[in-house]
Amino acid sequence: SAFRQAITWRRQRNRLTGRQRVDYLHRVSTNDIRALQPGGVAPTLLVTAKGRLIERLTVVCRDDDLLLLASEDGAERARQAVAKFIVIEDVAVHDDSGETFQLALFGPRAAAVVAAAAGVDAGELAPNRAHVASIAGSEVTVVPEPGPALQIIGPVAQREAVHDALRQAGRSVAMVTGDT
Repeated sequence: SAFRQAITWRRQRNRLTGRQRVDYLHRVSTNDIRALQPGGVAPTLLVTAKGRLIERLTVVCRDDDLLLLASEDGAERARQAVAKFIVIEDVAVHDDSGETFQLALFGPRAAAVVAAAAGVDAGELAPNRAHVASIAGSEVTVVPEPGPALQIIGPVAQREAVHDALRQAGRSVAMVTGDT
């Protein structure tokens, strides 16, 4: 039997840099960002002073930055909310949309598709851990999300090659892929 695999593109990603990035995001969001180690992934919320939701983020801790993944229409709202209280901290918010792509895979076989495309064991794609993998000769970051879902982030110049490799991998694990 064939499974339906949804593949969608997301448009915006933000990146937080600077020596105080972890402490700063910890103070302006709801999760314990200080507990993240490189490769760690955690959901967090940005809220107003009155506790109203601004945006839900997935935070990916990397060696030199924090990658902030928001909803398709929430990245700009998240960027503004995070930047609002930066005064003297060594923190900067960057829009990575022009340099990177973000591809979302949804469904129970998403990990199998990524594993086949990257030539790794699906068991290596553990929850709450971002993984660096090579797909179509391009270094990408694989971020697990609930659902089951995986986010693939890579250099924009390799977007189509990675997409094609994932579609081919979907065929190899007896799946039907569909772009949405």
